[in-house]
Amino acid sequence: DPNTEYMFAFVVDKTGIYAYRWISNSESQADAFWPGLRKYNADTHLSSNRPATRPSKTNPPCLAGDESCIIFHPSSAGQRPCVTAAGDKNFLDHMGVAAAGGSNWWDLFEDTGNWWNYDSSVVPLQFSG
Repeated sequence: DPNTEYMFAFVVDKTGIYAYRWISNSESQADAFWPGLRKYNADTHLSSNRPATRPSKTNPPCLAGDESCIIFHPSSAGQRPCVTAAGDKNFLDHMGVAAAGGSNWWDLFEDTGNWWNYDSSVVPLQFSG
């Protein structure tokens, strides 16, 4: 529906990247999903690092009729190679110098508590041909 207004929020933390989308046709509807985030402004400090409710759709793609949805791209913290960060089985062939040299920037982030025991369907997978 072209008349539906959406809000988007992205969270980058130690566990990965969370992409949220929710309907925000009104200020109260926008704020109800993630308190402190509204259509045209946001609180200086949010009371929570994640939405007030779990998204209604937890597997991609996010479709037009979905009240709220999430897509998650996992990190690869610690000593694991950065294969899962790209969601690509052949990512090792394209790994950057930092990953090959042992630096892992995912370790610099904190866990914000956005992982709500989602199953693997929140991760969009791409395989190189």
